[in-house]
Amino acid sequence: MTSRWAAAWLPLGAGARGALAALVGLLGTAAAAPPRDEVVLHFLANEGYAIEAGGQTVLVDALHTVGRPERGELPPELHRRMLEGRPPFRRVRLVLVSHPHADHLDPEVAAAFLKRHPESVLASSREVLERLRRSPHHPSFRDRLRELPAAPATWSGGDVRVTAFPLPHVGSHLFPEPVLAHLLEVGGLRILHVGDAELADDHLAGLELRSRNIDVAVLPYWALVREGAPERMSRLVGSRKIVAMRLPVASLAAARERVKKAFPQALILSRPLESARLGARAPR
Repeated sequence: MTSRWAAAWLPLGAGARGALAALVGLLGTAAAAPPRDEVVLHFLANEGYAIEAGGQTVLVDALHTVGRPERGELPPELHRRMLEGRPPFRRVRLVLVSHPHADHLDPEVAAAFLKRHPESVLASSREVLERLRRSPHHPSFRDRLRELPAAPATWSGGDVRVTAFPLPHVGSHLFPEPVLAHLLEVGGLRILHVGDAELADDHLAGLELRSRNIDVAVLPYWALVREGAPERMSRLVGSRKIVAMRLPVASLAAARERVKKAFPQALILSRPLESARLGARAPR
């Protein structure tokens, strides 16, 4: 885990004033960009991540509700850093959104970001793009929206290639909208981010993910603590590394323990802008 973001974090349950001071200390620290041949994963909030590689950044599920970090919302200080283009948001090449729920997309947050970042392209489903087109800022970024169809599809831009796979949302009887899982090829690595996908065996088997040589899989907590999860993930995903996301904040320590019991080498990033170097692509 990198140590460029210097801050003294208080344990979960510490006073709100102390936690806020720690957060301001973290976000106020400047950081140099990583070497161009290095891939760094930065946790933002909820299921939002920034992937920094080759002098550019890709955001996934990052532009959602601004508010209280203890509820999985974007801290206001982090939101300002994003808008101002401070590290690691200096050159955001691509923005990906898995689905239009508020904890993955706030249309006004996304619109304001795109207006301030003319270098950024946003690619997502038709439902997400329709919400963005209602923004009064839409004329400033309308040529930088890319629709990903409701079927496996690949989009390339610059040094980034992304394949999107529609999958059922966890609890699809309550949330019928599909989720776009993303397989990114960036900085020589293949990184899978599945959003709020259900990840049932039949859904994963149909994607033939093992054959795609995935280096890093960013997977939700609920998929990693089910009975038999290590065997399932090895058989159906087969990634070299696993990053656990969406751990329940109210019981974070217990959730970490459950994940580590099943996946001892899993990477867990839980504080805004906590980061990890993902390394270089290993020979196959």
